[in-house]
Amino acid sequence: MKLIAFDFTHAPEEILNLLLYERDDVRRVSRALLSSTRSRYVLLITCNRVEVYTSDESEITHTLLSSALNLKYFAVRPYRYEMRDDEVIHHLYMLSTGVKSAYFGEEVILSQLNIAIETARSIGSVSSELNVLFQSAITFAKKIHTQMKVRVFDHDIVTRTIELVDRRKTLVLGSGELARSIAQALSEAGVETYQAIRDIFKADFLVPHSVKAVSWDDRYSILPSFDVIISASSSIGHTLREDALPLVKGKLLLDLAEPYDFPPSFNSLKLKDLGSSTPLKDAVVRRIDESARGEVEVFLSEMEKRKGYKEIEDRAVDIASDSVRRLNSTLDLDKETGLAEKVYETIRKASINAMMRTRKY
Repeated sequence: MKLIAFDFTHAPEEILNLLLYERDDVRRVSRALLSSTRSRYVLLITCNRVEVYTSDESEITHTLLSSALNLKYFAVRPYRYEMRDDEVIHHLYMLSTGVKSAYFGEEVILSQLNIAIETARSIGSVSSELNVLFQSAITFAKKIHTQMKVRVFDHDIVTRTIELVDRRKTLVLGSGELARSIAQALSEAGVETYQAIRDIFKADFLVPHSVKAVSWDDRYSILPSFDVIISASSSIGHTLREDALPLVKGKLLLDLAEPYDFPPSFNSLKLKDLGSSTPLKDAVVRRIDESARGEVEVFLSEMEKRKGYKEIEDRAVDIASDSVRRLNSTLDLDKETGLAEKVYETIRKASINAMMRTRKY
């Protein structure tokens, strides 16, 4: 097994802005790869990574992947990485829990994993081994989030933030757990606190009751009325652009996001500047890492047991994938949501049953 990938966490904004992919974009990039290779693969796109999981003999390269993404290879070359064998499996298990995400412990990765495997099935690019691996990773992540609180935040940062704000009027940018925690803590400390969120209609759910909600689109116009601006967004892009610099000059700026929300020119205080350690994160990662390594052994053991049926399963996947490809060339299976995947699974299971009965394949 092989992993060809890019990690854009520290890439410039012009590259990051191209990575906000929806399901249709994942399908588009996947099909772009499909037109260049006959390898079996699964394409995963997150807020800061683009990864292709494939077989060892695959001819998929970083150059091919960057071309499918419509990115110039030499511009994204510094962000490439590659893994093989057991390291790939362990990486996916860890990634599935959110501990490698830009926003530590987030669960959005689960929907991204589902989109990846569903897309691979629907276009006929997945292998039986990758199919099992992704399902296993999704199950593992759900189990981990049930057993422990993965999303952790060092409460020392809340205390330090309250001290720095010193009761000055504050605007918090973002609607995730971190932004809500900061806004609520400031409000409870007697600070006049506002929170800018993208979906103002969900303010009752996303903004603490003691905090005043404002529309995300209005954030620029209200910046001058605040003494403190705190950004704690879970998105990959900047919450304020360079052109906002004159509006925030002389104000206390706290950037509590990972990666950073404010452009470098803002000279904002970061998490590391607040003198916070991450003992809770480290403890969570150690526990998940131990569980993931055990899960890798389970997966490899399962693959070993399935070797007797591997030829049958691989042949069934080939038949199902080729059938979906042929049907897609004459019929638009995407017109009905989930139809391509249903066709794929039906043909795969029917092929296995037929070959198991006859043992002629």
